[in-house]
Amino acid sequence: MPDIVNNVTNDTIPSSGHNIYVFALNDKVNLFNPGVFGTLSLGLGGKNVNKNNNRTSAYLWDLYTLGQATSNNAASFNFYTVPFSRDLYKPLFCESFSDNGGDNIYEQLPNFTGQSLHNHPIYRNQKYTASIAFSPIKGITLNNEQLAGEYVIWSASVIPLYPLMLTSSIKAHKSFGPAFMTQFSISVDGRNSLGDVKINCSFSGGKSLISPPDVEILRFPYVPFADPKYTNSIIKMKNLVKQDIDETASKTIKNYDFANKYRPLNLSDCAVDINTDGAVYTNYTDFINTVRAKWSFTSNPPSNKLVSMNLSITQSVDLVFTQPYRNFAPMSDIFGPKYARLVNRNVSGTITYFSYNNSNVLSANTSNLTMYFGNDFIYAMENVDWSNPRISINPDGGYFHEYDFVARYGYQTAAPANNLPYSEFMIYPNV
Repeated sequence: MPDIVNNVTNDTIPSSGHNIYVFALNDKVNLFNPGVFGTLSLGLGGKNVNKNNNRTSAYLWDLYTLGQATSNNAASFNFYTVPFSRDLYKPLFCESFSDNGGDNIYEQLPNFTGQSLHNHPIYRNQKYTASIAFSPIKGITLNNEQLAGEYVIWSASVIPLYPLMLTSSIKAHKSFGPAFMTQFSISVDGRNSLGDVKINCSFSGGKSLISPPDVEILRFPYVPFADPKYTNSIIKMKNLVKQDIDETASKTIKNYDFANKYRPLNLSDCAVDINTDGAVYTNYTDFINTVRAKWSFTSNPPSNKLVSMNLSITQSVDLVFTQPYRNFAPMSDIFGPKYARLVNRNVSGTITYFSYNNSNVLSANTSNLTMYFGNDFIYAMENVDWSNPRISINPDGGYFHEYDFVARYGYQTAAPANNLPYSEFMIYPNV
């Protein structure tokens, strides 16, 4: 974040000067390795012989075991914690951040007087929730401090029930985990301008992990000048023909240092491909080369122009509360739920095209679909079912065709340990 210090109130750092970090638990220990605490194969049953060795793959996490697998360090009140490091905690430059470590944990005890004689704790409210909003950014140079954090968010959207943790550099703020994405929305709208790519996420989870006490504040230039990742050279703004724009300012005062600067991704960074005949894309290179080839014929411009698209992923996560135990000893209910399981997952979205003639953009009921929002945010779906379009007519000329879709699993889908697609998306991170 910018080096913002309030010199009026004893060097107080305002909220705009603090950082939000995301930590993927799988970066600390390979949670999807079958040898680590049984991973996701925790469902028992569904077999002809119901014995312990007959397990079915299920998206179900033991949150206490998950916290212990990530870190054996006990912090205050015996929560597990993972010490802060730049290798594990990745910064996100959020537009907004809010979380809740568990409110409404007391309730009036029913009695015959109708008055509040006693209150009792509500165990089911000892859970962690959070929400963030941010835009993916593009570095003017190769250095992009947010790119690693974006990759964690993309992984959590592609892999069902991907465990992570959010934290901030505010010392008085404590966050908890493991947390799981319950809602993810990525969108771009360029009907009136290029439009920035916007991401909104919501999370819910347990409280066996607590944020570390030594979270750093990143200040410009984010990394030391001696670090090879930092660009020390002056980068000038370029004109339309990609020539450097020189300034007339003095040599000691320059305004054109564009090294280590960013801009939000917008519609010009996005692409989409609807494939009704061929196979679905399984890597970024094949997708982007195909899209470029389709729209490279300037003598015959496409009649349909992408102006807006959004993708929404919703996961219903059930948090199961039991008597908290650790090493065969009972614990306090402040450690939250024991299990988290995936109840339901839905992937849907909308694509809007502008057309200067009244031609149908899409005639298939089911097709492949690949949506690219820039950076790592690529979503290749093998089975997409399309709804009938909504068409609006602009009196000044042109038609808007708006299509809703719902995605299904691919033809080969497995748990993350089997080196096959984990969900509806055919391009996925390696775990």
